[in-house]
Amino acid sequence: MLKKIILTVITFTLLATLGSIPPVFAAFQNFAIVPPEFENQNDFGSPSIFDCADLPNGSRLQVRFPAEDLHGGLITGINVRLFDGSPGFGPVVGPPVTFIMSTYVNPPPLSTTFAENTGPDAVTVFAGDLIFGTIPGCNTNPCPFDLPVIFQTPFPYTPNFGDLLLDIIVPPCVGGIPPNVLIDSTFVLDAIFAADSNDDEGDNGFGNISEIVLASPAPIPTLSQWGLIAMAAILGIVGFMVIRRRRVTA
Repeated sequence: MLKKIILTVITFTLLATLGSIPPVFAAFQNFAIVPPEFENQNDFGSPSIFDCADLPNGSRLQVRFPAEDLHGGLITGINVRLFDGSPGFGPVVGPPVTFIMSTYVNPPPLSTTFAENTGPDAVTVFAGDLIFGTIPGCNTNPCPFDLPVIFQTPFPYTPNFGDLLLDIIVPPCVGGIPPNVLIDSTFVLDAIFAADSNDDEGDNGFGNISEIVLASPAPIPTLSQWGLIAMAAILGIVGFMVIRRRRVTA
């Protein structure tokens, strides 16, 4: 009888302890296509801002992505896609570009002055040569998002704080993506563009239809939770030893 009581107490303790520990999930990625209405169709093709031949003085582009189209989390990269019928290219080493992300805290639309749009939490997420491997041509509507930029520094984004602002600065350069390559773009996005990277102001323009990559890290037990796990294991071992000793004694 006593053995059954001890075993019941140990089992209840283990279940209660383990039940209080939140589950651990594997890390995963979320993808948000903006604007979402173009997930399954393209809009129009535009030359790449990384085309050094057509933009010898460099360029600057700011794009506002509405918060309602995004998820919260760590933004680890952004992907764009070719426009239907665009030829392939690569591998190429593009210009030493700078990508800056921040939370846009002002009322829309964007100001034509770049500095007035940048949020207080601005982070340089990528700075350096833009390198693309071999990108195949595309004859589908829409094309896959196979032009990736993987950030060196992820950006923590919370939609409740405001819209997402992407600022791309391309210095004067040579080479880059060929001028006959077209990127899937849209005027639906609020964007400001200047054909000179040194300009302080730009004109209303268009943004690239983009796939925002967000990483959701897996929650892991805290030190106190590891302590609970260890305590449950110790109780189980002690209970097993007590029961075994009583069997030997009997």
